[in-house]
Amino acid sequence: MEHLSFFAIMAPAALADSINPCAFAVMLLLLTTILNKTDDKKKVLLAGLLFALAVFITYFLLGLGVLKLLGNFESLFWLKRVVGIVGLLVALANFKDFFWYWKGFVMEVPMARRPTMMKIIKKTISPLGAFVIWIIISLFLLPCSSGPYLTILGYLWAENQALNTRWYIYLLVYNLIFVAPMVVIALLVGLWYSSAEKIWAFKNKNTRLIHLIVWVLMLGLSIYIIGSNYSLR
Repeated sequence: MEHLSFFAIMAPAALADSINPCAFAVMLLLLTTILNKTDDKKKVLLAGLLFALAVFITYFLLGLGVLKLLGNFESLFWLKRVVGIVGLLVALANFKDFFWYWKGFVMEVPMARRPTMMKIIKKTISPLGAFVIWIIISLFLLPCSSGPYLTILGYLWAENQALNTRWYIYLLVYNLIFVAPMVVIALLVGLWYSSAEKIWAFKNKNTRLIHLIVWVLMLGLSIYIIGSNYSLR
């Protein structure tokens, strides 16, 4: 039952992370760039899948690094309080973006960094480029895509400090959920079931709704974490 409860808590955070507009935008920019340079749909599909794989590997390793750092955190009570507040801030930021999109801070890639990011993406001319580019692009996306991940890692570590096989399974499941929409987009565009332009239009039309969903998921998770904080006293 403990394993099931952990997955039940982790799944909403992974879902909130997976529908982040940041990752959607970068994925579509990458595929659009490659489509403008080639008509080979197999190359486009491979580029999209390799990009998703690069994201998976990077986030998995990032998770392991965060867990190592959390091992130095002495007070589990305060750890839960910190990650609960982080989750709450992510929820409030998405709440703001639902009502006042593009006003003030936005839970997406900062506008000042977008020209540099676009220059890097436009240099991608091969599927291999799609695989390695995430290492660079992740530096642009961390401020807007790592909140749910850090929140759930902190909470789960406070509940179980043994870095064993179970933790690797948690990280595996979380990141599979996280990259699942990227794989779907790669299949849709690479197999010509849909065009990148149509997915762009769908993303832009539903950006506010996405922020609303993330707000609800992260708010519920944060309330749960903060509420359970007092069991550690």
